[in-house]
Amino acid sequence: MALPSGAAASALLIILASAFPGLMCRAEEEVECTTVRTRGGTLRPAPCVFPFTYDGNVYEGCTKVGDPRGRSWCSVEVDAEGNHVVGAGRWGHCSKQTCSGNERKRTMSSDSAVKKGTCRTVSDCLSAII
Repeated sequence: MALPSGAAASALLIILASAFPGLMCRAEEEVECTTVRTRGGTLRPAPCVFPFTYDGNVYEGCTKVGDPRGRSWCSVEVDAEGNHVVGAGRWGHCSKQTCSGNERKRTMSSDSAVKKGTCRTVSDCLSAII
């Protein structure tokens, strides 16, 4: 049986926690750091490319360097050597929902209630109640 993932998994964990008071379900999933719509950059969300080199420095995550407003941004296109390709649509401001500081991915989670430990997946939570 295929178990749900993403938003569907989070919803199921909330339902399980409601049906079984005292059970702790914590849905966690890693999501890629993506951009948001950016004037002069990406027109729609795009995955950031890490690492990238910009102005001689290598970045493993979003940077504020070079942004006139001090907003975090990332490259969405690099050349064969990993250098950021300069130009419209080849960079974007980092999404606060999917990017976290200097990390490539962010763990998104949703919590419910607690019982001797934490369920990290739907199957963990199901096995805790079966």
